[in-house]
Amino acid sequence: MGLTDEERRRLDELADELSREDPYLGRALTGGWLRMPRRWEPAVVVVLGLVSLPLAVLGVTLTQPLLFAAG
Repeated sequence: MGLTDEERRRLDELADELSREDPYLGRALTGGWLRMPRRWEPAVVVVLGLVSLPLAVLGVTLTQPLLFAAG
């Protein structure tokens, strides 16, 4: 459901007031330089998946001798 003209005008006024009071917050809320582009999200997930699997295998292979020695 879309906003009425009155609601849109009021939201614009509130955004202007916020920007005047706190420019940093105003930039963050209006999609300034703080937001990460959406097209990067799948790439981040793939990279984290590719990095986490070898790290998990490496962690297991490093802890097995320690557990064997402790046992």
